[in-house]
Amino acid sequence: MMKKREDIVSLSRRDYLHTMTAALGSTVLAGFPAFGQSKFTATAGQPTPSANYAPQYVAVANKYMAEEGLDLKLLTTASGEKLREVLGAGQIKFALGDSTHPILLTNRGRPAKILLTIDDRSALCNIVMRKDLYDKGIDSIEKLAQWKRPDGSKPIVAVASLGGGQHVYLSYICERLGIADNFVWLAGGGVRTMMGGLSTSKFDAIAALPNWVIEAETQGWGKSVFDVSDTNSWKKYVGGPVPSTVAFALQTTIDREPEMVQAYVNGMYQALKWMKTASNKQVYDAIGSEYLNAFTPEVAQKELAYYRGLTNYDGVVDEQQFKNAAPIWFRDLTELKPLTYVDAVSTRFINEAIRKYGR
Repeated sequence: MMKKREDIVSLSRRDYLHTMTAALGSTVLAGFPAFGQSKFTATAGQPTPSANYAPQYVAVANKYMAEEGLDLKLLTTASGEKLREVLGAGQIKFALGDSTHPILLTNRGRPAKILLTIDDRSALCNIVMRKDLYDKGIDSIEKLAQWKRPDGSKPIVAVASLGGGQHVYLSYICERLGIADNFVWLAGGGVRTMMGGLSTSKFDAIAALPNWVIEAETQGWGKSVFDVSDTNSWKKYVGGPVPSTVAFALQTTIDREPEMVQAYVNGMYQALKWMKTASNKQVYDAIGSEYLNAFTPEVAQKELAYYRGLTNYDGVVDEQQFKNAAPIWFRDLTELKPLTYVDAVSTRFINEAIRKYGR
């Protein structure tokens, strides 16, 4: 039976609040988060604790992910291979790592796509020469290729792992120069074994991450002869910009949870946009104590400054960048089966983020 108008007007405050609470509750059940709650929960991974992954750290620390309704947990997997494995198994939703990982996943029957890039060149392949050789005038990889060890053997160049990212990029450089066969390539492992091999002359040159370069030069064991951050050197040895470190997700995640993917990309884009105008100190203050505490503040800040010189602040992977990277990825050494740009990259989410937040 319909209530009279005066009965409706005379609802008590308690009844009114009860009615509104019930209405709000039905709204939450309809798919909207309650106040203070996240709409999505996901985990994103990166291989190691490094300033290279600063945009993802910033996206969480500055609460850009939270503003998008995404409660994002971060996981360090200890290696790029492990990162690829846990994403492929569906244990995490997003990954930030080398651009070959989503291609490998696709090749192996777990289709994945690049969502955005955070840089336009690889910081993996800086080249550090033994200091004693550098002092003798062997100050380039081309000159090292013409040099012989005392026993007449080829010079030894160490990379972290054979077939890994450092090997992929450095061997490509040497192929372009026609000197790839002039070296013995060895797996040098991590920073300790790489520094040990360089300091004892076991290795004549190494591929080095930025903090390895800093360590080698500080200790007097080596000298940088190819600096990735030097734009002219990069163009000479590698070519144009490439998407090196990328955020990626499985195609199933993209298809089934597009709103969550958009929230993640929006958060990453906001982090990149903030970093574009923030000072190195501001960025370090935002993430240093929480995410870069594996290094001394001095080393962490130097590494952060280095990586910021490589950052692609709009996150877009365009067709020309893909074309520049294709000869590096798709060759006999990598055994990667070629993919088209459309099959490897999804641009819809980063384009929407740019449309929403501007450049």
